[in-house]
Amino acid sequence: MANAIVLPYVLDYYGDSIHKPLAELADLIGISEFGHTEEKKAKKFIEAIKQLNQDMKIPTKVNGIEDRDIPVMVDRALDEANPLYPVPKILTKREMYELYQLIKE
Repeated sequence: MANAIVLPYVLDYYGDSIHKPLAELADLIGISEFGHTEEKKAKKFIEAIKQLNQDMKIPTKVNGIEDRDIPVMVDRALDEANPLYPVPKILTKREMYELYQLIKE
């Protein structure tokens, strides 16, 4: 459940570092239109994920995250991060704080 809630936020946060692969996915599932830029296709793909979450009644925010808990959550997430993970962008501590602020209810 948490992964489904967080996924669109993380994809949005990755920004242009992920436009190309998301554009390819948009093409693959048939939601892109001829002439759309990679950015437009990527945003359309993220919107499709948001719509799927809504259709499945998945919340848009994580309930129960307290501001006082975020520093520990950030540290633990960064301790687990590995620069060899196949991710388009390794987030900084500041970016992790911002992301937690976006996802908390």
